[in-house]
Parts: sequence; structure tokens; C-alpha cells
Amino acid sequence: MNNGYKLNIIDHSVHGYEIRCSYHTKSRDDHRTVQNSGIMLVATTMQVSSVKDKNPVIGDMSFYEIIEDIWEVSYNTLNTVLFKCKWVENKNGVRIDNLHFTLVDLSQIGHSSYSFIIATHGQQVFYVSDPVDPRWSVVVRPPQKDFPYKCANDDLGDMWPHYPSISK
Repeated sequence: MNNGYKLNIIDHSVHGYEIRCSYHTKSRDDHRTVQNSGIMLVATTMQVSSVKDKNPVIGDMSFYEIIEDIWEVSYNTLNTVLFKCKWVENKNGVRIDNLHFTLVDLSQIGHSSYSFIIATHGQQVFYVSDPVDPRWSVVVRPPQKDFPYKCANDDLGDMWPHYPSISK
């Protein structure tokens, strides 16, 4: 860190961060009617069925989490945004129901030694309480906003998108 190198960390936990959509921390969502702290990471990983499995399979695996902190890290000219998350443990905390909905138990925390992800690697999700068993939450994946739009803050700090008008 000597010799003129500069490290700067900005905490965005209070106001959130925008990358394709608005992300906020769980502590901020607890006081709001909207939810922007759910995130999902799809990773390509080697999967085995047991210790004795001699035919591992490379495939995509989804990880679900709640954003605890949002940090913008700057090191000289390199800038990146990191989400510090509480991950749902995949073995006992994620299941698929008979209607093919993904359900997560947000109290089943795992992967604690890997709590950070690069913000652009995640996809926003929402968690809706399962009416049959409130311990479980249904994962809802909204359409990802890959189109340009402008947002304006209202008095409460909520983001309201203003989409460009379509002209002929």
C-alpha cells in the first residue's frame, strides 16, 4: 500500500447501488415495502453425488443470498463493487417443489467463508413467503433490466424508473 498506491472503500449500505436495477441491503429492506436485497449467483462448478463418485459432472449451480453490505472498492484506477452476503446453504436450505418453484429457507446460512461477490456477477431475485410453510420462501426472478433508463429518487429514497418514450 506504500509507494503512492491508494485504496479507498465506500460503503453504499445506506443508499444502495444501481447495476441494471437497484440493490439495497437487508437492513434497509426491513424498513420498506419493496425488496431489493435478494440476489442469486449462477456458478459453473464440478458436482459429485458422493465421495466415491468417479464421474463428476460440470454444470451450473444456483446460490441464493441476502445482501448485508455494499462496498465500492477503489485501488488506484481499478474500481469494483462488492456485495457482502449471507448465503443460503444449498444442501438443506434450497429445494424445488412439485410445481417446479425454487424455495429457500433463509434461516439456513452456509458458505460463510465466501461472503463476497462482485456485484455484476449476481442477478436480482425476490423472496416471497410460502403460504403453505412460512419457513420457506419462493424465489421470484424478475426480468433483468438490460435497457437504458433513468431513475429519480422520491422523498423516501425509493427509485422510480422513467422509461424513454417510444416515438415512430
